[in-house]
Amino acid sequence: KEKETHDMLGTLRKPYLPSVVVSLREPIATGLGYEQLEGKATAYVCRGQMCMPPTTSVTKMLELLEVG
Repeated sequence: KEKETHDMLGTLRKPYLPSVVVSLREPIATGLGYEQLEGKATAYVCRGQMCMPPTTSVTKMLELLEVG
């Protein structure tokens, strides 16, 4: 899991994303509805008041962030 998290964060550091906020959570139940999927590092991409379905895929995360 730690490697997956580092890979996800490393990918986010490459492009210039001035409006992206990254929040890390421990892999425990937060009670806020943001939980890990299948025990893997999970990205939740939100815009305004709406969040997209969570993903464990770095490629899908970038797609949701519209990073091409």
